[in-house]
Amino acid sequence: MNYAKIHLEKQSLNNTISYLNKKIDFNISKQILIKSKKMKKLILVILVGSFSTIVIAQTNKNDIGKKVQVPDAVKSAFEKEFPGKKASWDAEDGGYEAEFKMNGTDASANYNANGHRTELEIEINTNELPAVAQDYIKKNYAVYKLTEAAKITNDKNVVTFEAEVEKDGKSWDVLFDANGKFIMEKK
Repeated sequence: MNYAKIHLEKQSLNNTISYLNKKIDFNISKQILIKSKKMKKLILVILVGSFSTIVIAQTNKNDIGKKVQVPDAVKSAFEKEFPGKKASWDAEDGGYEAEFKMNGTDASANYNANGHRTELEIEINTNELPAVAQDYIKKNYAVYKLTEAAKITNDKNVVTFEAEVEKDGKSWDVLFDANGKFIMEKK
């Protein structure tokens, strides 16, 4: 009878140990699965963040005037209008800006994607601004330094003048019509 009792207790003990082993294995597996799900979420967040950073970096690259792919229609229009001129190209306002020298003077021409020139800007001496514009600057920007000026002609042959004023290391543009009448200030 002792053998039978010992055998039953041993079997009961083995069953209990087996049950506990299964329970422990299940809990460990569950913890690993939970950690695995958290890890997957973490990896997904990192990947999405990295991809977003790359996209933003690419967008900003064009915004700050890095190398751009200029369409053939734009290059062709520039070469036809300004034969023999070498230009450096930037993206600007959804179009393309060619910066070049014209008769030894800084100039830029803006084009849309179809090759239509929308604006031509030519640097001028500040004393070449219309007298009315010069008076306006002296009166309204007396403590500012007039650093640059340009004559801008749009695609409808409307002329405006741009004057750059500077104070304390900060500069902005003041725009005038062809007669020198104030239009607006661009910071």
